[in-house]
Amino acid sequence: MLVSKKSKKVKIMKRIYLVLIAATLFLTSCNKNILDLKPYDQLSDAAIWADINLVQGYVTENYNSVSMTTMGMPNGFGSNNGGWGNYDAVYGYWTGGAVDEIFELHDKDGWCIQADLIVRGELSPSRLSSLGRWATNYGLIRAINNYFEHVSAITGDPATISRFTAEMYFLRAFNYVHLVKNYGGVPIITKVYSTSDTKFEEARNTFDECSKFILEDLDKAIAGLPLTYSGADIGRATKGAALRRKSFE
Repeated sequence: MLVSKKSKKVKIMKRIYLVLIAATLFLTSCNKNILDLKPYDQLSDAAIWADINLVQGYVTENYNSVSMTTMGMPNGFGSNNGGWGNYDAVYGYWTGGAVDEIFELHDKDGWCIQADLIVRGELSPSRLSSLGRWATNYGLIRAINNYFEHVSAITGDPATISRFTAEMYFLRAFNYVHLVKNYGGVPIITKVYSTSDTKFEEARNTFDECSKFILEDLDKAIAGLPLTYSGADIGRATKGAALRRKSFE
């Protein structure tokens, strides 16, 4: 069977058209940012503040500041955190080694290195172990300040957001109470430093200035915290917890 040159030309043109159409569809259906993928193991700041459920997780994470400070707080305060122990009781055990109340019998750098350091006379500003929580407290304060810098962007139930904000005021005061108890007057930091900042040195505030700041945060917390919680929320800060913290315990 003979095929004319004209028929061959038509078939070739059809194939070319089909290839061009397929290429056009492929290119237009491709996302130009196909390699610009969001990571699945991390969340951006923008993603957190756009979702009230993620905000709740952010607030809950900052209860790490009370992970070792649960003794005697009302309404099971701190019972839902991931802490390993009872800080109030253990702290007294550690510092009892600084006087003649106890003598630590554990091996060198054993279970209670804090008491070991005291008993051996090796405690120093550069070697405080868990007795020195400067970096821990200020790290948590930074995260809490980050919340305050973004709170205006949070959308959702106003009452829930108000309670979250009250919890964060409480937690910031909580961290500053520990800093003041351990170091006296400390720098009061209410901002989040970024790479655009050029000044990172902050003067130490007086004890009275720190006390005033703490009490102001606690008053804001008291105004927005509930008396009690139920269910999975048991262990969050309450009015009672904030009132007790005013005694700097």
